[in-house]
Amino acid sequence: MSRTAARNGAQSRQPDGEDGELHSHLQSLDLSSCVTSYHTDPSDICPVCKSARYLNPNMRFLINPECYHKMCESCVDRIFSQGPAPCPVAGCARTLRKQRFRLPKFEDLQIEREVDVRRRVAAMYACCFPSLRALQEKS
Repeated sequence: MSRTAARNGAQSRQPDGEDGELHSHLQSLDLSSCVTSYHTDPSDICPVCKSARYLNPNMRFLINPECYHKMCESCVDRIFSQGPAPCPVAGCARTLRKQRFRLPKFEDLQIEREVDVRRRVAAMYACCFPSLRALQEKS
């Protein structure tokens, strides 16, 4: 018997005994979570040019602390090279400047915003109180 015939015969026969149990167990497993997904994360797509990090792994996203919308570096260069312009994200009417764009320190933009607010509040207290001890003595 040839190898092909042996393989075909092995595929056509029903497994029995332990093989049958293993076969039915393997068929019942949901392996969809184990399969690598080729869908990109929505946060990895530039909202302006719709370019995905999947196609361009070297793409860098920048944010502006005015509105915290992510944009790829090439869109920021293209849109804001002539000077201030409105944010290109739909529904945002803030005027942005190129020099204010920066790389985000955190993946979550809510955390990024919270850290910026705390930094600004700390800067306000720093001008009034030279040290933490002076602030505690005032309280």
